[in-house]
Amino acid sequence: MKVLFSSLFAVLVLSSSHAFACEMVKTTDKTLSISHVWGKPNYGPNGAAYFILKNNGKKARHLIAASSPLSDRVELHTHIKEDGVMKMRKMKDGFIVKPGETLHFKPAGNHVMLLGMKEKLKPGASYDIQLQFKDGSKETLKVAVKDKETKGSHADDKRGSHADDKRGSHTDEKRGSNADEKKMKKSETRGSDAEEKRGSH
Repeated sequence: MKVLFSSLFAVLVLSSSHAFACEMVKTTDKTLSISHVWGKPNYGPNGAAYFILKNNGKKARHLIAASSPLSDRVELHTHIKEDGVMKMRKMKDGFIVKPGETLHFKPAGNHVMLLGMKEKLKPGASYDIQLQFKDGSKETLKVAVKDKETKGSHADDKRGSHADDKRGSHTDEKRGSNADEKKMKKSETRGSDAEEKRGSH
């Protein structure tokens, strides 16, 4: 029984670590970390690719362009708010990622835009895009087509910031106040019960 349990545990650990590893892209440049590459199905002529790009090096990295065999025209885009309305804008000068910074590409934000795609892709399909940097380096990404982003990227970032703040403030305060109230009630109950017993005896 112990052997069976150990084997099952090992399989679970290996499968979970493999799933995590699949989130990371094997980059040619060790100073770059790219993960959570995905794209929405393109029911129309255009599509978009998203990912997380982190600069682990000591020099700024300048992403200037992208390309794909699936589209003759690929652009770097972002969304900005003008007069209370979100509008998509082409980033002609690309994106500069400073040392230690992380750049998120996500819906309603930064993204790689594929215009006039040659195929209509459904969830489960995949395609390649190539990122081009000002220093001449290139990184090829395999874009997994999904209906929505999987858990573990931006969701984790939000949990890691807002959730921790809430746990550190409201939760601790509730625990402290509720625990103190319970202790007070217990001590009061013990004191009253003891007095009643003394009075009756």
